[in-house]
Amino acid sequence: QPWLLFFFRSLRKQKQKLQSKVSKETILSLHLKPLEAEIVNNLEQHGKLSISQMLQLITCSRNTLKKTLALMIEESKIKRHGKGKATWYTL
Repeated sequence: QPWLLFFFRSLRKQKQKLQSKVSKETILSLHLKPLEAEIVNNLEQHGKLSISQMLQLITCSRNTLKKTLALMIEESKIKRHGKGKATWYTL
């Protein structure tokens, strides 16, 4: 039984790594700019994020992030929920 537990845990880890690689490949296939790809990647990992949360994960200025998010919303790559300080974003 210990061997089976080890084996199944190893399989689960391998599946998670492959799933991460596939999602990165999907992002690259969308022809996203590097900042857009970083935003999509973080939204995939966290589900929903506000601008302040994104700024903690991504190194760029607040204005650059806001402009990029606005463009991504126009292109229907992400969705905005709420208004003002209560705004958060999802895929």
